[in-house]
Amino acid sequence: MLLATTDNRTMRPHRLAVVPILTAVITFGVACSSEPVSQSGGQPAGAARESGEVSPTAGKWTEPCSLLTADEISPLIDSTAAGTPSGDSQHGAACEWRNSDTYESVSLNIGSPDTAINDVVPDDPSGAYTFEDGPDGIKFTNAGTAMFVLDKRLCEIQVTTLRSADNAHDKYVELIGKIRSRF
Repeated sequence: MLLATTDNRTMRPHRLAVVPILTAVITFGVACSSEPVSQSGGQPAGAARESGEVSPTAGKWTEPCSLLTADEISPLIDSTAAGTPSGDSQHGAACEWRNSDTYESVSLNIGSPDTAINDVVPDDPSGAYTFEDGPDGIKFTNAGTAMFVLDKRLCEIQVTTLRSADNAHDKYVELIGKIRSRF
């Protein structure tokens, strides 16, 4: 190993002096890795998510895209498109089913842990949402969404469609019932 000095002379450091530096770099690099290590066999936590395993620290968790079936989504958006997932169990996760021809979609957001501590949809401190109470703790918003709680997680579902919204509340209640039964 060669180190350059300011006057372009080279010097060879003592090899034993390099060991503590390398040890510190390796330790720091592992500690600051972008992918945390899971508690199951030392593989990255993301690998456990990709393989379908549930992290032992995640608590009860089901991927949002598995909470509704293609048969349930297809009539809403006239498409059998698969859901596109995002996020994770600790920071909130989502799934979107989209008809790329019409831009109709169903979006499901599962909040991070303890975003609904008392298993109740919290008030919106920003005032951006106004709520209409629905059955089973569901709140319909002025933004055309429905908010609900799963295992102390604030959740939201939105069906964006060109069809009539006459029975939107009933459809939301039906979908949320299916989601709750599968979570």
